[in-house]
Amino acid sequence: MTIRHFAAAGLIAVLAACHAKSSADTVALSSTDVDTVEATEVCTSDYATIEITPEAVRMADSVLATLSVDERIAQLFVPRLDIKADAAGYANIKTIMSDYGMGGILFGKGTIDTYAKLLNYTREHSKIPPMVTFDGEWGLAMRIPDAPRFPYAMALGATRRPDLMEAYGREVARECRLMGVQVNFAPDLDVNSNPGNPVIGHRSLGGDAENVGQLGAAYCIGMSRGNVMTVGKHFPGHGDTSVDSHKALPTVDHSTDQMTATDMLPFKICIEAGMPAVMTGHLRVPALDPTGTPASLSPAITEGWLRDTLQFKGLIFTDALAMKGATDDRNNNCVSALLAGADLLLGSGAPVTDYKAVKKAVADGLISADTITARCRRVLIYKYALNCHKAPHLDGASLKKELETADCTSLIDSLCTAAITMLSNRSAILPLRDGAAEVVVIGSGADAFIEVVKAARPNYKIHQVNQSTPLSAATRKAIATGNTVVVIASADAWAVNAYKTALAANPDLCAVFLTNAYRLSKFPATEAGAVIVTYDCFPAMARAAARAVLGEAPISGRMPVDVPGRASIGLGITFIP
Repeated sequence: MTIRHFAAAGLIAVLAACHAKSSADTVALSSTDVDTVEATEVCTSDYATIEITPEAVRMADSVLATLSVDERIAQLFVPRLDIKADAAGYANIKTIMSDYGMGGILFGKGTIDTYAKLLNYTREHSKIPPMVTFDGEWGLAMRIPDAPRFPYAMALGATRRPDLMEAYGREVARECRLMGVQVNFAPDLDVNSNPGNPVIGHRSLGGDAENVGQLGAAYCIGMSRGNVMTVGKHFPGHGDTSVDSHKALPTVDHSTDQMTATDMLPFKICIEAGMPAVMTGHLRVPALDPTGTPASLSPAITEGWLRDTLQFKGLIFTDALAMKGATDDRNNNCVSALLAGADLLLGSGAPVTDYKAVKKAVADGLISADTITARCRRVLIYKYALNCHKAPHLDGASLKKELETADCTSLIDSLCTAAITMLSNRSAILPLRDGAAEVVVIGSGADAFIEVVKAARPNYKIHQVNQSTPLSAATRKAIATGNTVVVIASADAWAVNAYKTALAANPDLCAVFLTNAYRLSKFPATEAGAVIVTYDCFPAMARAAARAVLGEAPISGRMPVDVPGRASIGLGITFIP
């Protein structure tokens, strides 16, 4: 057993012990067990479950008693609104929240100020405090560009650092709370084993199921410290697909054993660690449901595998039901999702129409009123546990300063540094020695790399290459005669050709790939003198790469995915300055 496996087993043992201890302290989320909750000691070890207090149960029950069946149905809807803070946007919110009383909200892209205005208006026009959800896999910046940006999950997978992932979860929870968000649709627990996956890719922590599970569990624990709900996705696993479920229904042709040992393992690890919510994916998985019904609409997968086999007791969200992969030729897909066992219907295609379809299904006896009541009660209990009723009034002008702290910046730098992976270092080229060197930047987006190099080594010469400015004869001569670093910030055909030209001039150069690891396969397989991959290209990552090349920071990352013909999972060379 390796140290990593020993540590992973130890973490799960601690979490499982805490789970057993706390099973009487938190609410078991069936409609019967939840009635028996008592005020007892709460586990304080590393355990991610959102604490359900007796007060939250009492508040939920008092509200539930005032709601009609129709109002209980509405609480199960979480529409996505891609709107602006203008008259049309406010009217849309008023319809969804005030007129129909839907339970939650998910906004599309916007600015900090826009979000603040929309959320303030949403709360002002909601009879019951809304559950504010967010799709922030790499932090708030995934939807709010002027918020702090964290690395993609693929880079985080390269760190193999649960301690940093927990710190990351804590920070994202802090930022979510500042923005009035109680639920974050992360972590992505898909084990990405298909380099051609068109929709997951860098969103996954990698192809090592255990590493994905351990890092995901640490993230959930960190988020829970800030009382923000994590939602692991996309159950039972979207990693080995060649179709985007936004556009069509993918098929995962894995055996039951493969699904259990690989795809569902991260979910199992995180559930044992107390992950409070799961998102079901729009995936056809014949081994788990021979009918081919999408997992999000499948009782066999949602109830059978997630609830019964994995013993998951938390909230179940569907993936966005407006996606093409959620098509149901027999019933309205919101009706089908509820019949399958979902608690919350995310991003349906037409929320008002879909709400009416569920009402009709209840009136016709297809869905029982007791089922609606049980699901609504579960949702309300979590709403009060998450303090949705205590959300602050947001001031967009001050939020940016509160979000961008020195601690946040330091954490981003630490995550980026820990992700940097050195795949080869032939003849010990790295770190670069003092003296003259040539730095060739292919593509755009590496300005931060150049800034660090210029500040530390002003005698290095910088060559910028783009599609309209190919490698000149003078640049090729410089590459051939000196210490050379080639920074690749594009994987387009012209960039690949430029790299080939540089490599031909100097096969012992240092190549720094500021790209998704899978893009390595586009470049020559003959390794250069040194190869570094960063998985991402935003400024903090580019700065970390420059510090690594100059020997100013340790290099400890490990490949999180297999890149056929180039690198396998776990590959990496450690360098300590």
